[in-house]
Amino acid sequence: MMVNDDCRQIISQIYDLLCRNFGEINCKDSYPKEDKIVEDTLKMLQKFIEEYNSYKEQLEGYSLTLEAHLEELSQTYEELSTMFSISKIFSKNINPYELMDDFLKMILNSVPSESAGIILFNNEKEEIFKIGSDLHWEKVLEFVHKMFKNSRKDVIISEPGDKIIEGLESFILVPVVSGEKLWGYVGLFNKLNGDFYIAADRKILESATMQLGLSLRNYEYLKQEIERQRLQEQLNIAKNIQSGLLAKDFPRTGSFEIYAKTIPAIFVGGDYYDIVKREDGKYLIVFADVSGKSVPAALLMSSIRTIVRNFGVYPEPVLSFAKKINRMITNDTPDDQFTTMILMVFDPQKLEAEVCNAGHNPMVVVNENGVKKVEATGIPFGIIEDFEYETVSIKLKNNDLIFVYTDGISEARNVNGEEFGHDRIIAHLTEEKFNDVKTIVEKLIDQVIQFSNGVNQHDDITAMAIKIF
Repeated sequence: MMVNDDCRQIISQIYDLLCRNFGEINCKDSYPKEDKIVEDTLKMLQKFIEEYNSYKEQLEGYSLTLEAHLEELSQTYEELSTMFSISKIFSKNINPYELMDDFLKMILNSVPSESAGIILFNNEKEEIFKIGSDLHWEKVLEFVHKMFKNSRKDVIISEPGDKIIEGLESFILVPVVSGEKLWGYVGLFNKLNGDFYIAADRKILESATMQLGLSLRNYEYLKQEIERQRLQEQLNIAKNIQSGLLAKDFPRTGSFEIYAKTIPAIFVGGDYYDIVKREDGKYLIVFADVSGKSVPAALLMSSIRTIVRNFGVYPEPVLSFAKKINRMITNDTPDDQFTTMILMVFDPQKLEAEVCNAGHNPMVVVNENGVKKVEATGIPFGIIEDFEYETVSIKLKNNDLIFVYTDGISEARNVNGEEFGHDRIIAHLTEEKFNDVKTIVEKLIDQVIQFSNGVNQHDDITAMAIKIF
């Protein structure tokens, strides 16, 4: 190959340059023949081009990766921005139901669409919130219910070519879930620019509905807590009212003293005791246990107190008063509610007592001769209206002790399932009979509480002691 001087000089320079960069040919000693120079130069140029193309492909790959990362970062930024904006919305008001328009506007701003709607289940009723262009919402709601009929917690996205109802070209439906509860659905309809909803739209909407679900759950919890506190306040008021209905000033005369105490199992209870001085100077003593617990029992207890306070002052026989109370309870209360009761008229002058025990625990009389029980002389009040009750007359002496109690004492259980029982009551009365009535009652209740330590109180605990001087 014939090469002129200019070409030879250019080729030599290229050859030297390639040698220095690729080093495949020894260029230090002497140049090879011209044909060899041209041949080697072409080879090295070919290698240079190949490496250049390889480098170019790498750069293009890096560029695509960078673009993907940028797009992902952009989507993440959009998602975080939406979540931040929604957080600001829900921080305005503790009631999320009043913020639905702002929520929907923010969603439309993040995922531009013609319309948006929310269906929420509130107390088993649907509440609908919508914004944007006027779709046939009745048909849209019917369609949404149909979509979620078999898949209540899955995201549903339309696909190209779906024709659902007139005016609805594309949609995305996302359930609002918090924990295991389904609160409702959020939907976007007809994405702008003719596009279809993609994974990025879904991610933004899922993040938004997650915050909506948390806000709804927190609001529901707050309402329940407020309601619980309100109920607690009402129960405390009821407890104070009921406590005020029970006798506090116990008579203490030259011939006898009385003391009673009750501990309700649930704030308010159905145990009742009262002492009413009659016009004839005798005392009507009432000790009752209404079936059931809490508010229903407390209501019946207050009704019984009304009768006792209004009519107990009049001098009438115990049986006549018993019939009056039995008639009221039978006629004015449900069939499954009844009351065990001890009615006693005590004459402090003659130291005599007439007792009617309507289905209650035995009344215990402790005297110098031992222990005597006054058993029930009839069924509880409230079962048979015209039931014929009987009475028992008791002659009392100095230092005699009368004691009455409810099932909350005798049936109190310990961790082994053992009941406190009547025998422990008798043993306590025998041991403490020379103490004052307050000490007798308080010590016995303390024993019951210690005995059942670790077991929840299942019934009202009530006791009354009467001591004759």
